Amino acid sequence: MMNPEELNNAVLIEALNQFRDDQNQANEQAFVAALKEAVFLAPVNFSQPPVINDDGSMALNEGTETRLIALQTEDGHSVFPIFTDMDALAEGEMQSDEDVYTWPMHVVDYAPIMESAGEELEGLAMNPFSDGMPISRENLQYLLNDQVHSPVPGGQTAAQGSEDAELDMQDTDDKTLPTPLMAELVGIADDSYGEIQTIHLLWLTNNKTKVANYLLILDGEHPEKIKALFPEFARAFGNFAPEGQSAVDMILKSELGVDLTNFRPKYTRNL
Repeated sequence: MMNPEELNNAVLIEALNQFRDDQNQANEQAFVAALKEAVFLAPVNFSQPPVINDDGSMALNEGTETRLIALQTEDGHSVFPIFTDMDALAEGEMQSDEDVYTWPMHVVDYAPIMESAGEELEGLAMNPFSDGMPISRENLQYLLNDQVHSPVPGGQTAAQGSEDAELDMQDTDDKTLPTPLMAELVGIADDSYGEIQTIHLLWLTNNKTKVANYLLILDGEHPEKIKALFPEFARAFGNFAPEGQSAVDMILKSELGVDLTNFRPKYTRNL
């Protein structure tokens, strides 16, 4: 895992300052784009001490649980603090009975957590000890939807607007799948510590809208933990899919309601 001392979010900070100075649509779009791409430092506790490498990076032992630390608000609710760099974190003090570490997180990684949390969890607080900015639950949900359904012409994926349309699923050919994309998908699955048991990657076509894109089907015993990985998988398609084919719909196998016997999994965990 990265050395937190090396984290640099200069692009995001510049975009935020420009948006604060002049809140026009162009500056807002630039800030939102930078916000989605940024990697933040999240204060966390670990169930067992991590391994700190010589270069300052960190590794976790298998089975280690990561617990996000929240801050209490004046009205008795809570927020998750996120920091653009170590200097912003050092502006204040995190109260915890256990050792506090930092863990790299994207903003959209929090959205599935918010879905399962109660209303007392209000959202995120970016740099709460300095020039902070709140990010509400509604903002997070918007960013999650934007990540899971990658942009395509017309702003749709094949599954969107499918209520009265026929969807066609076809298997993808192993020979034509980009090796970097498959390597990234397998890497994410391997890093899930057994949460993901199988991956099916199909080609989905909406016969009404004529939109077509990848369909990623994930299976495992803990649905919420798998859904928390959706943004990470979406970024994999954005970074490694062929040009014009980065859009992807994602769903749990248990929610799909379709017999996948005739489709061979692209990944099966070896127990």
